[in-house]
Amino acid sequence: MTTNRLSSLASAMTIAVVSFLVCILSQPAACTQESFYWLRTHIDLPESPVYPSQVLIEIHNPKPPKDTWYSVTIVSENRYSGVAALLGRAPRPSASANAPNEPLLYSWTPPFGGRYQVIVHELPQEPVGRVVTVPFPTEYFYVTNKPGFLGPWGLIIDRMKMLPPCQNVNRMDVYTAWDGSWIGPGMVSPEGTLRNGWFFLPSEQMDCKIETFHEEDFKLVHDQRGIYILGNSKERGIFLSLVDILLDDEEKNEIEDSVISKCWGRAFVQKYNLKVLYQDWRSNNFDTRSNISTVVCHNEKVAREGGPLFFDSGMKVWDEIFRGERATWPSVILMSTGNDIFGFESKTYDINQFVMRLPPDWRGTLFLTDGAFSARLAGRGYASDYEAYRARLNELTAITNDPRVRWLDGMGLSKEMRMYGEDGPEQTTISQHFHTSACNLPYRDANGNVKSMRICSNVTENIAQLLIGHALGSKAALRAKANELPPNSIRAPTQVMHCHNCPADLLPFHITPYPEMSCSVGPLHALASNEMAGEPQTCPEQCMEVEVKRKFGSQTDQIYERHCPYEFFPEGFQVGNQAMKKTRSIDDDIGFAGHLVWLFNAILLFTLLGYQHRAKLRSHVVKFLDPTRSNV
Repeated sequence: MTTNRLSSLASAMTIAVVSFLVCILSQPAACTQESFYWLRTHIDLPESPVYPSQVLIEIHNPKPPKDTWYSVTIVSENRYSGVAALLGRAPRPSASANAPNEPLLYSWTPPFGGRYQVIVHELPQEPVGRVVTVPFPTEYFYVTNKPGFLGPWGLIIDRMKMLPPCQNVNRMDVYTAWDGSWIGPGMVSPEGTLRNGWFFLPSEQMDCKIETFHEEDFKLVHDQRGIYILGNSKERGIFLSLVDILLDDEEKNEIEDSVISKCWGRAFVQKYNLKVLYQDWRSNNFDTRSNISTVVCHNEKVAREGGPLFFDSGMKVWDEIFRGERATWPSVILMSTGNDIFGFESKTYDINQFVMRLPPDWRGTLFLTDGAFSARLAGRGYASDYEAYRARLNELTAITNDPRVRWLDGMGLSKEMRMYGEDGPEQTTISQHFHTSACNLPYRDANGNVKSMRICSNVTENIAQLLIGHALGSKAALRAKANELPPNSIRAPTQVMHCHNCPADLLPFHITPYPEMSCSVGPLHALASNEMAGEPQTCPEQCMEVEVKRKFGSQTDQIYERHCPYEFFPEGFQVGNQAMKKTRSIDDDIGFAGHLVWLFNAILLFTLLGYQHRAKLRSHVVKFLDPTRSNV
């Protein structure tokens, strides 16, 4: 902890003791019963361009941490959103054993002058379902720019112009400290602005900007690029933001009702020369510590294979990604490691087994996230815990030791946008639009045309733009390359193709190599009744008597996990049935008459080309008639 931080903490502790004595003398009941907070806005640091230089928030009478945590958000309407850091507990005068807990002490540093408000929520540690929370009464305060200092906003604009694109920075640790501020549409910046006007101002430690790409940029991509997301429902939000950025208004109009909006298997969307793919990847269930094969049950439903089998399925999909010609390999992969990074100490599985299987000649980027990328977990720990988390990220960067790998600071990614998510202050535990409820907000593109934004999440859109930048390179390099090519030489398909293999239920988990994909050409369409297949498998009643290995909350229920022996199940039982029904495929869209015309031309070509070319032509016929026969 720095000297300034220690002096600020010592000052805050002194204030807390005096404040508590004043409270006891003036409002003794308030000091000993319900939780409440005090705001301290008097701290002045000489080197700071604003006053106050630091704001302290004390939460008095906090409930026990085993049951409750507190969210402290600072907002300037349409200009700024940030989260206060939990420094620790402020000391209080000695009291009886029945006195409330010591106050919690939070700190926040203003980025620029203006009117701000503090919003405090009291939240359950283990929420089940959509928890509705009412914030404490809001308190407003003002931050002023000091005379004699250049206004900080001018410095911010100049800094954004000068920063290099993050994809051009070769430091492996560039994203292990995801510090910065979310600046709103009321503070316009020409650099890195998302479609709704917000932009991420990175810290001096990150020292790079996230470029934003649009349709005009995608048209300049001259060869095939791919962005693959291997994750769960949180990372699926990033995939949906990618789709929303890639498609036009008509093509994505039914995204909320389409099969890809909640896919528990595999889906991809392709337009121009960019392909974005999502693979359900419940890697927090990977476990190679035991060779004993079991069936894992979540309550009464079959969840997955026990022992190493589920991990083995993940490795097969990983190998599938890099099978085939190099031109088909993805440019970027974002993979959820599943665990809290400290969980790797228990060696449930070794992340390096994936890293070491990257082809030596792959020139892409592998992003790794962990369980800390979560709206529910954002900002819950002490500042010292966050520092330990970042130190662990740097350790893992050294362990993977591959210049193509970037670990992402999940805590930093998640913490800032609580009040500007999908549900706002009353549901702040899930406000970050990770599970995606589509919106329909207008915005203006670079040419001033009104467009529709269907996925409204600054967090997932910001990461989506980061991935696009790594897939395509910097905007300057992309445009320079396009200018070098002959006119009309970029062959980029403008029609959308989207394919999926999405089961009807989350359970059992579906990590399946080479799934049969159902494909369509044209706009996303509303989910048909027969487009998702399969039913959840049920565990025998005997399994309910097996010891509970762990329990945890989901969005809808409390989950009890049991590992059941295979002998409890019928002979020949297998977890999951991956044979999904094929519905609308490319064949269906081409039509029967189209096939007859194409077959007639193919037979004619056979005759003209001669016997020696028949084998080669036959492979093209097969590929056309069944376009789903392809790698990932």
